[in-house]
Amino acid sequence: HPSSSLLLCPYSHGTPYINHDGKDPNVKIQWMENDERYHNSSWLNEPVSFFDSVWTTNLMFEYVALRDIQDGEEVLVDYGREWEEAWNDHVKAWKPDEDYVSPHDLNTNLDLPLKTHEEGASMYTTIDGFHTDARNGERKIHRIRARRPYQKNQDDGFVYDLEVIGSGNQVKRVNGATRSQMHFFHKPYEADIFREGSFRHEMMIPDEMFPSAWRNL
Repeated sequence: HPSSSLLLCPYSHGTPYINHDGKDPNVKIQWMENDERYHNSSWLNEPVSFFDSVWTTNLMFEYVALRDIQDGEEVLVDYGREWEEAWNDHVKAWKPDEDYVSPHDLNTNLDLPLKTHEEGASMYTTIDGFHTDARNGERKIHRIRARRPYQKNQDDGFVYDLEVIGSGNQVKRVNGATRSQMHFFHKPYEADIFREGSFRHEMMIPDEMFPSAWRNL
């Protein structure tokens, strides 16, 4: 809320999947009725300083349908005017990173040739690759050494010479690996949501339900 320094961090499994619609939302949020297990409504009357020493969760929102929601229809809530304005500004200013390739693209578009580590050193600082074959199973790719044309390969027309991490952390060479034998993942905290320029803005609690005791700005 623009009049408060308090930031709430909902962590329910379902909340990240409820998207924004500022024009025609089909649900709204409201405070849950007082419940000793999940929601202590007395906290709504406490000042912001009260939460400096609170290390438990005891507030809960309810999502209430504004109309009948059909089977298979997406659930949508209004994040607030401030969020929508910030999103629109982000979209206008956003520029794609021409050098960025996501692991999803690498795993689903096998026609996309891989760069060697010499060609795309920065690319491999954020993703890990793995090579799998019937004899050795899955092994982490240490380095893509070379890319060689091979017309019989039905993936991208190339085969790859790799260095992989074998048993005992020994580096082993694999020659002639195909794209379909490799798959890629983001390294920890390197996914798209952690990238510089990713959109971040708090979702706003409607003014009519925001406690007056929390308005400290």
